[in-house]
Amino acid sequence: MTYAFYSFLHIASMFLFVAMTQRALAAPKARESKPLRITAVVGIIGFVAAFGLLARTSVGWPGWVIAKLVIWIAIAAIPGIVKSKPELAPKMTMVVIALVVAAVYLVVYRPF
Repeated sequence: MTYAFYSFLHIASMFLFVAMTQRALAAPKARESKPLRITAVVGIIGFVAAFGLLARTSVGWPGWVIAKLVIWIAIAAIPGIVKSKPELAPKMTMVVIALVVAAVYLVVYRPF
């Protein structure tokens, strides 16, 4: 598959991943598990697409890739944390936004 395909798949799935994470945080007391399932599916798709991009570009494992991986794992864990402690939802919303900004910074500037 081409670089463009992996890039599109990664960007689209990460957009949906963040949107569905924020949706899950907006109603933490809801017993609805559909947003969490969608978040998991698009997160996995984005994860696979990211590794496709890494394979296509042959950059290896620089520090920014590892940092971005840690950030996305942290974002993936937040809805589960908020589901068990709904009072954390407003704070975690801001944490997700900060983590997304950090992830975008890492991929654009590749500082290390």
